Amino acid sequence: KRNMETYYLVILGIIQGVAEWLPISSQAQTMFFMMDIMKVPFQTALTYAIFLHAGTLLAVVVRYWNQFLDILKKFDFEDKLTRTIVFATIATAITAVPLFLILKYYILELPALFVNAIIGVLLIVTGVLLKIIKPKGAKGLENLEDTDSIVVGLAQGFSILPGISRSGVTLVTLIARNIGPELALTLSFMLSAPAVLGAILIDFDDISKIPVFNAVVLTASAFVVGYFTMNILLKYAQMVKLWVFAIVLGVLVLSVAIILMVIMV
Repeated sequence: KRNMETYYLVILGIIQGVAEWLPISSQAQTMFFMMDIMKVPFQTALTYAIFLHAGTLLAVVVRYWNQFLDILKKFDFEDKLTRTIVFATIATAITAVPLFLILKYYILELPALFVNAIIGVLLIVTGVLLKIIKPKGAKGLENLEDTDSIVVGLAQGFSILPGISRSGVTLVTLIARNIGPELALTLSFMLSAPAVLGAILIDFDDISKIPVFNAVVLTASAFVVGYFTMNILLKYAQMVKLWVFAIVLGVLVLSVAIILMVIMV
């Protein structure tokens, strides 16, 4: 795979760094940009979209370095945070791996417009879920149950599908499990680390073919933007109706895809 234009790589990193913290599916946004603007094939766009998470993964690790270090140093399975991450990660693999294999090896040459239509529909679904799920309590870390971890992990696995927001689906699920918003945000961020690492490892054969220059620029730009927008966007997210944003964006993407399909027919 040849080197992409540097400005495209930087733009992709910026999109990833911003969209990762919002329930609008960063993978959908980067794939949409690559397939529609850059004219990149579906499979290549999927590989790059997965790899882009390495930059925001690095931002999460830097942000929560002490918590991750504590988990690795003591690895006490009776510790609530450790137990939550382990169970959720295993559950994520149960749903994510089969879906990834279907995307990677059975959906080989989907037309860009069709993929865009799917992305639009899934964004609308995410928005609807954000609207209908309401906080019913403020369960703390000490009150988390193994079933909470398993359910959120299974839900997180579906975010391998372009258009299903990982942050959106984990927040919706955690809140539906009566977990307080602040803890839900922290868990959503921390659960992303093993999930992203697993996705990169399972697609490593193709990711390893990404040119070093591309990889460095993508990771650096996504990390810098993601790290510095994390707090800003979280504070902003509390002031706006993100379900409206997700639905509007989904309708826009779906409408454009349908209009272009009609024109091409």
